[in-house]
Order: sequence, then C-alpha cells, then structure tokens
Amino acid sequence: MDNILNFNRKYLASILGSSHSSIIGFISYEWIKQDPNTFSVLDSAPSRIMRLS
Repeated sequence: MDNILNFNRKYLASILGSSHSSIIGFISYEWIKQDPNTFSVLDSAPSRIMRLS
C-alpha cells in the first residue's frame, strides 16, 4: 500500500493517451500483491453473457 500512497504523479505526464487504464492497473496490482489469496479486483462490469454464481 505504501507504493500507492507514495505514487509520484510527475510520471503521469509521460503516459501518452489515456492514463486511466495504467493507473487502475497499478492500483490493482498493488492491492492484489498484498495478499493474492484474499484481495481481488473486478476490472469492469461483467458482460450480460457471463453469469456470476
């Protein structure tokens, strides 16, 4: 979690295009890395085809 709290925003200017996916990917990775057996991330809403059980 320290990596997220100490994120250096100056590098955002180096990401060309939309940085949203890159930032979400970084946050997701740091979150899951804490405990892969406990933490997970649902990146987007499930499609209508996929059924959650």
